[in-house]
Formats: sequence, structure tokens, C-alpha cells
Amino acid sequence: MTATILSVLPNGAVLPVTGRSGDGLWLQVRLPDSQLAWVFREAVNVSSNIEEAPIVGEGGDIAAPATPA
Repeated sequence: MTATILSVLPNGAVLPVTGRSGDGLWLQVRLPDSQLAWVFREAVNVSSNIEEAPIVGEGGDIAAPATPA
């Protein structure tokens, strides 16, 4: 929450979620210009089951599944 704001979207903008952070606090979305961005989960309204979105890493890659211990 202390990072620099890179872009502000209009209220009501609808963006596809392409992934989520492992802790579920951040959602990766695709912006209208096709760039990927992270948004804070508590700052947006989600219209579908976000738990179905894949967990992705900081670089946008789908995280490898955890290996059972």
C-alpha cells in the first residue's frame, strides 16, 4: 500500500483478472492497453469466484504447485 500509484482507472472499470497473489491480497488484472497490473483486492469489487484464479508470481508467471512435505 506504500508503492507509487502508476495508473488510476475510472470508477466502474471492468478488468479481467488473470491471477492472484498467494496470500489473496492482490489481483493481477489486464489493463485496456493489454499490460498486466496488480490491484489491491480490498479496493475492488469482484464479480466472480476469485479463488479460481491461478496464483501467479511477481513477474506474472503462474506459480509452481507446492510440493507436499
